[in-house]
Amino acid sequence: MRSVAVLPGQKEKFLFSTGSVTMPSFTDTVAGGKAAENHSYGFIVVEIESDEVVHTRSVSANEFGEFNDLIYRVQNGVVTKEAVECLVWGDSHFAQKEDRVTNAFRKLCYDLKIEMSVLHDVWDSQSINVHNIKNPIVQFQLMKEGKDDLRKELDQMNTELNWFNNNMKKTIVVGSNHDDMLDRAMYQTTWQEHIKNAELFVEMLSLTLSGKAKDGIIPYYINDRFNKITALGVNDSYIKNNIELALHGHKGPNGSKGSIKSFAQLSSKTIIGHSHSPSIVGGCYQVGISCSKQHGYNSGLSGWAYNGVTLNKHGKRQSITFNQFTMSYTTLY
Repeated sequence: MRSVAVLPGQKEKFLFSTGSVTMPSFTDTVAGGKAAENHSYGFIVVEIESDEVVHTRSVSANEFGEFNDLIYRVQNGVVTKEAVECLVWGDSHFAQKEDRVTNAFRKLCYDLKIEMSVLHDVWDSQSINVHNIKNPIVQFQLMKEGKDDLRKELDQMNTELNWFNNNMKKTIVVGSNHDDMLDRAMYQTTWQEHIKNAELFVEMLSLTLSGKAKDGIIPYYINDRFNKITALGVNDSYIKNNIELALHGHKGPNGSKGSIKSFAQLSSKTIIGHSHSPSIVGGCYQVGISCSKQHGYNSGLSGWAYNGVTLNKHGKRQSITFNQFTMSYTTLY
């Protein structure tokens, strides 16, 4: 699966390949070995809601032809209902929240009876960003819109996380690059450059210097405040149903920048975030976003989409994309 970049406001475009419903048969070559490794039983569901709204999603099956689609389980020719265990949300960026998008993702959790969530980029860092420190135009705009308040952004993150703490049995927050922006501000800037946020800046700097926030300031605040939410560091691993969930996607092998192609080469199957453009390559699924599409720094052609990936107890993943206009994802609910 690949999201194709389009101009803002245009209909989103996606490319899919279906998978296979035949027995694997590959040549004894390097190319054949790579193809065998990524051989996947599956198909694409296409739902036509109207002339303007069409929903597509991939379905993965096992070698016996058993599969799950949304909340439905097909096994031995019998259709039953089965709750979906986990949803990896699109990158959250709570400071860029859009209510209709948040509500659509929450409805998905209710529809599929999801009790575990995995979150990426819960922190946006628009209130204190090292990229903006030397740009007075951006800083003035943030001030005018009331988006330069570090305490306000932290409180907003806590408010959004409260929903997960109250409605999910377990939530995992993945160490992400926007968390790093706050940590970088501690050693790349000084409190004198953030007079409005000076008191909280000094508090965060103290946490950094004391070693209490060894995995980062955002993981420290989350783990200190919530009993059903666990925030991971960038070096942590979290495997559920044989799928690695702890990788955001910004750090690639040996210090390189991350990409879905590099994660597709790993021996383990993964679900990552970071690019905001939903994709499937080999054993790697990449989620989109669960927030507003306009972040200030992005303009022009974009493949960003409202998208998350579900994971069921059989270890099968399903990429769920919401229509950008209706925020629907199926005709079944």
